[in-house]
Amino acid sequence: MKRVSLFLILSLFCTQIFAQSVPDPEFSGNPYIVGKDNSLKSLEKVEAQIDIKVKIIGGNDTYYTINSPKSDVRFPKNILPKLIIKVDANTDPSDIITLSKAETKKGQRRFLQASVKGPYTKAKDVSKTTVKLEFKKIREGVFDIILPNDIKSGEYGFVAKNSGSGNSKIKMICFGID
Repeated sequence: MKRVSLFLILSLFCTQIFAQSVPDPEFSGNPYIVGKDNSLKSLEKVEAQIDIKVKIIGGNDTYYTINSPKSDVRFPKNILPKLIIKVDANTDPSDIITLSKAETKKGQRRFLQASVKGPYTKAKDVSKTTVKLEFKKIREGVFDIILPNDIKSGEYGFVAKNSGSGNSKIKMICFGID
């Protein structure tokens, strides 16, 4: 019984020390890299154009397009970064951001956001380009962003949900995995 209690106390103590050692991100809604020294580093922040590609047989695809083929911020597949995000109190991070995988084509990164087959049909499922993220609370308003273990090499971009409504450009926060 004493061993279990001691283990529990040590676990809570270590969790508190770790949670306090990660600094608060400057801005809410922006993912940051946590360095080995617990400093925060920014990912590539870039403006993406909203492009709608009309299909000859009807329907359309909506992309967020960046006019460069690769992000300057890169990670080896076997050494993924620790990422964190700050959100407003009582906000689920999955309600404010998603992570999309790009297709690289003609010197551009294109992130598929929506697809419709034809004028009288439902939207197609575009979830194959969305990466399933998990979030772990570090402390109130600050969360670890947990990338899947099987994430593939390629170009990725965080997209704020509800971005792009009525605008022709949006901000994306990007990185690449080699």
